[in-house]
Amino acid sequence: MITPKNQAFCLMSLSFLLAIIVCNYTLLSLTQPVAAKLLYSLYGFSLVAAYFTKQSQIKNSLAVVAFLAICSVGIIFPLNMNVIDGIYRIIPLLFLFVFPGSMLPIAISIALLSAYLPSIGNGELPEFIQGCIELVSLSILASLMVYFQKKTINQMRSFRRESYTDYLTGLNNRKSFIKHLDQQKLKIDSVRYSNLNFALLVVDLDGFKKINDQLGHASGDNVLKLIALRFKSLTNKSIELYRISGDEFTFILTPQHNIRKKAELIAEQVLKISQQPHVFEGKSFELSCSIGISIYPEDTTDIEVLCTHADLAMYKAKSNGKKSYVFYEDKLAAQSNRFHDLEADLKKAIKRQELTVHYQPKVCVITGKITSAEALLRWQHPKYGAISPLEFIAIAEANDTICDIGAWVFKQACQNIKLFKEISPLRNIAVNVSPKQLAQETFVKQLDVILKEQQCPAHWIEIEQTESALMESREKNISVLNQLKAAGFTLSLDDFGTVYSSLAQLSSLPIQIIKIDKRFIEHCATKHKDRMIVRAIIQLADNLGMETIAEGVETPEQLSVLRQEHCGAYQGYLYSKPVPATQFIELLLAQEHRTRLPSNTELKVV
Repeated sequence: MITPKNQAFCLMSLSFLLAIIVCNYTLLSLTQPVAAKLLYSLYGFSLVAAYFTKQSQIKNSLAVVAFLAICSVGIIFPLNMNVIDGIYRIIPLLFLFVFPGSMLPIAISIALLSAYLPSIGNGELPEFIQGCIELVSLSILASLMVYFQKKTINQMRSFRRESYTDYLTGLNNRKSFIKHLDQQKLKIDSVRYSNLNFALLVVDLDGFKKINDQLGHASGDNVLKLIALRFKSLTNKSIELYRISGDEFTFILTPQHNIRKKAELIAEQVLKISQQPHVFEGKSFELSCSIGISIYPEDTTDIEVLCTHADLAMYKAKSNGKKSYVFYEDKLAAQSNRFHDLEADLKKAIKRQELTVHYQPKVCVITGKITSAEALLRWQHPKYGAISPLEFIAIAEANDTICDIGAWVFKQACQNIKLFKEISPLRNIAVNVSPKQLAQETFVKQLDVILKEQQCPAHWIEIEQTESALMESREKNISVLNQLKAAGFTLSLDDFGTVYSSLAQLSSLPIQIIKIDKRFIEHCATKHKDRMIVRAIIQLADNLGMETIAEGVETPEQLSVLRQEHCGAYQGYLYSKPVPATQFIELLLAQEHRTRLPSNTELKVV
């Protein structure tokens, strides 16, 4: 393929050859001894060879030979002034072709004048001086023009090179990445009936934000440089590496056979390299990465879609637990479409009345009566049907709609607890609170406003916080929990036992209730170790003056163990699954041996 750069070189070469042919033909046609003609020929051959030679040392040597040859002719074999006037202006310009941008032609023009000076007669001196001025001036002007032109071109090349280079790691950047993707596509598309493929690997570092938070952004940058250096060790002519964003890198495996197997091999090497211990500023830490892989044209023939597919595969690797790689599959696109639909529709779900609050009874282990309930959010999507809270709560956390949804659930719980208390002396309703809600500066005040609007006392509401979320920003969360406790709320720790660190810090938490995670309840009636864990938690809570509630109780045998271990209350399918407010009211009515609501009670539930 002939590029503009090649065209320019061909044009310059042709111009140079024509000029040197004219110059040497003129010199050789003069009536001169054979020795002079040999020197002219040596001059022409050396200069042509120097022009086409790429090795600088050889080029310089040939240029010196050409210069000495042409100067020797002027000194040894003087020429007529009229002949000199037509030739000596061309010679410095020929050297400018060989060394563009240098000031060498100026020095050569002066040297040529001194060489030809002996051939000038007395009557020709004024004419020679005028010619000298013209020659030197022309050489200076031509040299300066070419010098500044070359400097401008070099600056443009430098800017272009920098525009394709990542400033931090020195790797190719996103702009270069897009360009090279198009080039790989063209290579494959230009070959008919080719079974070649190229692969795209998107590599995202896991947990890099923690390094920035712990060590600072300057240290984080140094870590990225180290990671880039390690990744670069995997590159060769068929594997190219790019940094396309903060902690995201990509590899392009150029067109080849068996691309899937080779992509898998590279992915395994990247995972291995990324997990090697990093030592920085005396601290040792580990990183991992998640990798998504898409293949052209197997997965798609559109470059933009290819990148999207690799991203989807990378996100799937993260959701699988990180430290892994995933090849793109068509079902990932369907999952992505579902995610984006849910993300967009969740923001409108409250207004569309698609969200409802269900209540799961909390039952006294001894009496078997409902003492309180946990408010649990449910979403009935018009297209996808019932959406699992595990799915849509994660979306709400990610797009920051969780705070608005959480406030709405709190309001519903305040409205319904008043109705429930008309039927049965429930203690309270438990509401789950997101870490993002706790992080709000106005969170406690916001709850206080809702309580006043609904005329609901704070002790009618129990605030549940998961153990893992509480430990993320422990000191700040504890401060907020202290404010909530001072305001009159009951505080409980959900999913207890899932984070080891809390065992040593439990006494400092301002909580009144511990909820035993269902993983310990599941086998407590059949496995001795699980029962001992349940016993230890109940005894620990009792010693700290806290109550215990067991989650996920499904069998009479599990309940029997809890009764024997003196657990306070339980919730689970053994008694009831989470139900809408109307069904929860029926449970309360049955418990209180009533068949209907009090006559002065207005049924208004959500």
